[in-house]
Amino acid sequence: MARKSYIDRELVRSLLDYDNESGVFTWKTRTARRVHVGDIAGSVTKQGYLGIKILGERYLAHRLAWLYEYGAFPEGFIDHANMNRLDNRLINLRLATHQENKRNGKRYRNNTSGYRGVYLKNGRYEAYLMVDKKVVYVGRYITAEGASFALEEVAQKVHGDFYRRNND
Repeated sequence: MARKSYIDRELVRSLLDYDNESGVFTWKTRTARRVHVGDIAGSVTKQGYLGIKILGERYLAHRLAWLYEYGAFPEGFIDHANMNRLDNRLINLRLATHQENKRNGKRYRNNTSGYRGVYLKNGRYEAYLMVDKKVVYVGRYITAEGASFALEEVAQKVHGDFYRRNND
């Protein structure tokens, strides 16, 4: 997680402009042959985030936005509240623990119930929730929708701001 922090706010601000309302970085200076002043900075990484190369090192744009606005890289994670990894508007970025960041994720590709935390077992749907690195059994239900509804009630109370509806 630790990033080489040989760049600082002053360097980033001398190279890039950041519009915190749109979340877009643009180049202020020409840093490479294919880079022109005013161009939108960055490219999409394999993980779906926007990455910007500075002094030969790729930095994630949401972390650069934090540095640009607050003067330092955050020690922990930055969560995209709306789950759009390319939406780097300051209002969409928030500090998070690893667990909070994972809660605000999509369901896994191998999910067969259609709902996060809901699994088919012996003809019934069971709901499970992760709380403080421990799996909590919510209950067993006839339908996946019923299990999801029960899970959401518990998750909203436990996760607060990092709660995300199952169908979002």
